[in-house]
Amino acid sequence: MQLDTKVVDGAIVITILSDSYDISSITISDIAFTANNSASEGYYDLRIGGSALSIVNKSVNSGSLKDAMNHSVVANDFLKVGTINTYKNIEAMLNIKTGEASLNGTSVELVTMPYITDDNRTMVGVRDLVTMFEIPDDSITVSGNNITIVSDDNIVQLTHGSREMFLNGTQIVMDGEMQIIDGRTYVPVRYIAQAFGLNVSFSGDTITFKNF
Repeated sequence: MQLDTKVVDGAIVITILSDSYDISSITISDIAFTANNSASEGYYDLRIGGSALSIVNKSVNSGSLKDAMNHSVVANDFLKVGTINTYKNIEAMLNIKTGEASLNGTSVELVTMPYITDDNRTMVGVRDLVTMFEIPDDSITVSGNNITIVSDDNIVQLTHGSREMFLNGTQIVMDGEMQIIDGRTYVPVRYIAQAFGLNVSFSGDTITFKNF
């Protein structure tokens, strides 16, 4: 059996060029589908029609695509359109008293020591947080008293002495101020973690960060 394949109005059209008396099957594989941002995210059905499926249908070559789909077979939720997930599972742990930290079970060396403020807020160095969250160090930009962290689609902006954090331009009021001490930047740990999609839990002196 000989076939010809082409795309017509977004549909894959397979034309049988020569018939066979033997029972045959057509296997379609390795289809690459690229959608721009005009395609809504979600599931799409696969619809199969054509004159080979039913005599009621016309061939695409002799009629419209609609006429070729009068009788069709539908495979529901055959294709999913969505954003590619490039995130890795992260489980980071930090002991506030000892400064010991780990990322997915592997020890991580910190450059600052976390501390607790007088009003019981946990402060952690920004560079230590991005290390534990697997954000590249060059994602941090410091300009005077301002600091910007860029990771994937998220932009976090902070200012020394301010409780304001801007996440993708949206203002969030933190329960503690960002502080620059001896050239090191410290931030309220929960807000930065949540800004980058991590859940935060406390157990004694240990903080656990997870994104799954």
